[in-house]
Order: sequence, then structure tokens, then C-alpha cells
Amino acid sequence: MPALSHPLLRLALLSAFIGAAAAQGVWAPQTTVSAGLRDDLYGISFPDAKHGWAVGVNHGNDTGVILSTADGGTTWTRSTLDSVRAFTAVRFTSPDTGWLLGSARYPAVNGMFKTVDGGSHWVPQDAKLIGAYEYFLDADHGWIGGYRTTNGGATWDPLGIGPDAPALSVSFINPDTGWTLGGATGIRKSVDGGAHWTPQVSGTTNPMSSIFFADGKRGWATGYSSNTSPVGLLLATTDGGTTWTPRDIGSIVGTLYCVSFPGKDTGWAMGRFGYILYSVDGGTTWTVQDRVTDKGLRSFVFVDAKTAWAAGDAGTILKYGGDATTGLRVQSMRGKSGQPIRKAVYHLSSASRVQARILDARGKVVSILFDGIQSAGDHELGLPQSIRSGKGFLDFKIDGVQKALAD
Repeated sequence: MPALSHPLLRLALLSAFIGAAAAQGVWAPQTTVSAGLRDDLYGISFPDAKHGWAVGVNHGNDTGVILSTADGGTTWTRSTLDSVRAFTAVRFTSPDTGWLLGSARYPAVNGMFKTVDGGSHWVPQDAKLIGAYEYFLDADHGWIGGYRTTNGGATWDPLGIGPDAPALSVSFINPDTGWTLGGATGIRKSVDGGAHWTPQVSGTTNPMSSIFFADGKRGWATGYSSNTSPVGLLLATTDGGTTWTPRDIGSIVGTLYCVSFPGKDTGWAMGRFGYILYSVDGGTTWTVQDRVTDKGLRSFVFVDAKTAWAAGDAGTILKYGGDATTGLRVQSMRGKSGQPIRKAVYHLSSASRVQARILDARGKVVSILFDGIQSAGDHELGLPQSIRSGKGFLDFKIDGVQKALAD
């Protein structure tokens, strides 16, 4: 990287870069009743900003786990269902109506459960439903494993892909048109609600983990690209799945578990070891965020463009929101002996990881001012003389997202 000789030019160029990065909000770890327990969470659903559910398994006693909140994640309640050893997915279409996909303790087959009272009571549906994933387009139309329903789960009909090749992931854009992937079947498309399926050529023989379509043409699928040395894989299509092309995501270690686009241009993908990727150009290019956890992230859901939740291994729950810092500024003053003093002053709305470094004109780290967790409230960091003299600049990150620059 060539040196930027003029401080104002350096400031302008770096500010442009930071503005693009800061457009992404913050994924912040949350404290729940799963903290310290052997819970792995496989699914999460928020039908509105207040009501949410996350489900999985407790490996300590081999029982299914249900976490629920009615206050936007401020508090969580932990529960389970008798004779269910694991839950693999959850989907609520309203604060009252939702479905759980579970696995009965004996025999070890999956089963579906439905609630119409916000989870106070769960009614078993077809116990022979198989698959690790459920997808409900609305309160009536749903797909799971090798089955589909058009009446909210009252009855389930077999999909036309065969019972020995259950779908691991399903994405429908309307009641008729959808895609599925799983096992040896690869990616398939249906235009009749899942009664019949047409195979598509993905270009990979490795198992894929999730699929998502934003419309009839644009879709993405995730998995990993090598059985000997697993590296994350993200495929994209712009022609409804006729052709699939790998996207450059760098050397992401391990499987990418899930992908979704909450907006036309903005998309996210998550995976093993806490990797989070985002795109702001419709999935053409992807950026890896600094990790806020090293635990696998199995599922995420956007409530709206500014609020989202993710769930994963070891009871991990992340919340995505706006900028976690406010009022970030550089403050100048004089010390007792008259020497100039400069400080970075800022306020954190929630406990966050703060990283503050001094970089030289070539982007090389000169010193680390702070790297750790800070509590909510007002904070300040002393800045070295190099900031005042224009020989360095402040590289400041909140929860892995670059937030400010002072020259």
C-alpha cells in the first residue's frame, strides 16, 4: 500500500472506506439462560420485534431446548417438551402461531409440533416427518424434509423427491415456486408447490447446507468446498438456478450454515467458528466481519432491515442492531504543565468489544490502545502525540465494525 503523503487526502480516502464498513450494524453477543449450559441452538425465529424463540439440544442431559422471549430479548425463558431429545428448527408466522421440528427420544425419528397460543401448549403433528429444516411461507404453506402442507400442518403430503432423500433446506418465493437441496439430490426446483422437482447442476458434489432465493432469478446456496480440508462455499445464481457460480469469500474455514437476503442488495451468510459475511451489492462481492464469537452460527432471522437475531453452538445468541457507539469524538485539552492532551471520547449503548489502534500512513499498526470488552456507558482513551502531529491515525472498531477516524 503506497504512502499517503497528505493528511487530508489520507483522511478522505480512509473515511470513504470506513463509511462503507460502518453502514453495517453490530452483531452483539447476548446473555441468555443458556449461558454456562451445554446448549447448542439450531434454529431461531422472531415474528416481530418482541417475540422470539430459539431451539436446540442440551448435550448434558440429551433433551430438547426451547428459549423464548416476549420483551425483545431482554429476558429469556428456558423450557422443553417431554420425550424430545433435540429441536432442529423453529418457525413462527405470528406471535401466537408457530411450529417446532423435534426428534423423539424413542424411537429416534423427527416429529412436528404446532402452537396457536404463543408456545404455552404444543400439539404433535405427523411424527414421521423427517428433515433438519422446516420452511413456512405463511400460516398455510410449509415444507419439511420430504413433505409439504397447504393447511398449516393439519395434513402433510410427500414431496416428489423420495423419502430417502430428505430436503436439508427449502426456499419458496410463492406457494408454487421453490428450491430444495440436500444429500445426494443436490439442488432441485419445483413450480407446482413441491409435487414435482427438476434437478439443477450446482457444480459441486460436496454436501450443501442451506439455500435461499430472493425472487425467481436470484438465489444463493452455502456449504463447503472440500472434504479433506473444509473451506466455506457460497454459490450464486441469477437465472433461477439454471447455472450456479461460486463467489469469492476468501479462506473461510468450515461450513457456511445459512444465507439470507433481508433486502434487495444486502445479504448475510454465517457458519462454523463464528464467521459472518455480508454483501451490499446483491451478493456479487462479500466481506468477512471481525468475529465476535468463535462458536458456530447455525441460523439467523431479520425482523426488519435494522434488527436481526442469530443462534448457534454453546447457547450463542447474537443481536444485530444499529451503531453501538454514539458521540465518538476527539477531545483536545491542556495538561497541568501546559502540554497538549487528546482523548477519544465515546458512549457505548451496550457492552461491546472495543478495538483501538494507532496506524501509520501505510496502514501498519504502531500501537494498540485498547482491545477488550467495555461495559455500557461513557468511555475515553488517551491518544498519542502522533495523532496530533499527523503522523498516525486512529483505527477504531466496535464489535468488529470500523466506526471512526481521527487525524
